[in-house]
Amino acid sequence: MSYLVEIKNMKLYSEGDSSNTILEDIDFVLNENLMVSIIGESGAGKSLFGFSLLSKEFVYNMNKDYDLFTCKNHPISDMPDGFFSYIPQEPLSSLNPVINISKHFDLNRMESQSNDVSQLTYQDLLIEVGFENPDKILPLYPHELSGGMAQRILIALALQNNPKILIADEATSSLDAVNEKIILDLLKNISNSRGLSILLITHDLRIAKNYCDKHYLIENKNLINISDKYLSDLELSLKHETFEVTTNDEQKVLSVNDVSFRFNYSEKILEKINFNIHEGEILGLVGLSGSGKSTLTKILMKIYNPIQGSCLLYGKELEHYSYQSYAKKVQIVFQDLYGSLNPKRKVLDILLDSFLVRTLELEISKETKEKEIYGYLNKLGLSEDILSRLPDSLSGGQRQKVLILKALLVKPKVIIFDEPMSSLDLKSQNEILAIIKSLYLEHKVTILFITHDYRLIQSICNRVMVLSGGTIVEEGETSKVFTNPSNSATKKILEVVK
Repeated sequence: MSYLVEIKNMKLYSEGDSSNTILEDIDFVLNENLMVSIIGESGAGKSLFGFSLLSKEFVYNMNKDYDLFTCKNHPISDMPDGFFSYIPQEPLSSLNPVINISKHFDLNRMESQSNDVSQLTYQDLLIEVGFENPDKILPLYPHELSGGMAQRILIALALQNNPKILIADEATSSLDAVNEKIILDLLKNISNSRGLSILLITHDLRIAKNYCDKHYLIENKNLINISDKYLSDLELSLKHETFEVTTNDEQKVLSVNDVSFRFNYSEKILEKINFNIHEGEILGLVGLSGSGKSTLTKILMKIYNPIQGSCLLYGKELEHYSYQSYAKKVQIVFQDLYGSLNPKRKVLDILLDSFLVRTLELEISKETKEKEIYGYLNKLGLSEDILSRLPDSLSGGQRQKVLILKALLVKPKVIIFDEPMSSLDLKSQNEILAIIKSLYLEHKVTILFITHDYRLIQSICNRVMVLSGGTIVEEGETSKVFTNPSNSATKKILEVVK
């Protein structure tokens, strides 16, 4: 049988050190017009495998050995430019912030294409990926796009040079359930209409099961062809366990009263937000992209000031706290895996910075600090060698864990988790949930858990709020809200993820 891509006995290893094997004994075939999943835990080597097809593994200082590494019976390295195309996992971080979308298409155009490629061609691509008014999209800059819009732009750019194979690397990990479905349906339709083969790299077993025709699992450095049943059994074995939370309703930790916000003369992004978080509570906040979750988070972190209303921590308005004294009590785990870690500093140095907040009152020896860091590493499933590495050498899941560890080291009273698990596989999610539960049981830390994944809310939150259009449209006990929702926004979220 003739395959579009065929690999036999491939081995990826660090350049100059063949004993440091990343992946080994890899056998892989890809047929035309199929969607094939590559699944595995965070850091297993999923993205590295995708890069090996692009012959871009040198970015990671890798070499490869193989018995067969062909595409249409020719060496993959001989394939013309544009035969493979790649969609990265961080849409907003992958677009150049200082040029508009039209210029992105100009720069992405291959030299072999005619120079008279018109704006109409760009508009056709934008229409193909679901934009209704492409002429209004081309002049925009990346900061003017939502996450879902940016992801569709990346897909359009990936399609611009008519590839035969599209590698989508965690292409929906940062999107809410509705936009995730839009993007995945779009990829499926494009695969069918263009006869395009898509390699879908994902940590979400549900996505693989619902959208892909064939599945490969990376485990213990091997690539294993697995069946639909094996995938379903694996998903079932990693299902989140629920957690009971006991709160002190008498003690209000954080109060938000009639808070509204907008930028200059734009429409209000938040409108009269009211809620309280009590001591020892794990409160969930769920909403689709653009609902106002991130804006509310930035108000709670003293980054933005509301145009109306007030926020109080232990009865004291946030503006009356210094940044250091507030950081000692409230920490946040941001969703931006790349922008939240200094790319020029080693992980150990980044983590040691967390103690600067704690040493306002107490001097801690470096030995004590490192001992505490090592203790959390084990709990989070991170190896000790990660401390000597730079953030760019880490997988998305590893970066997420480092960000969580960075917040935990401060030992705050309140932690705000802003989409903390969007890039983690189910096993890693369960590990993080276990850490959060352990933290809660040991220290009764109060948590605001912001996510677009209602399954995580169900697992860990005793109470939930639903944010839509800048307003809290539903609030109550998690089991009641998700079992019998009264608002259309809540129903929409639940319908999509069923």
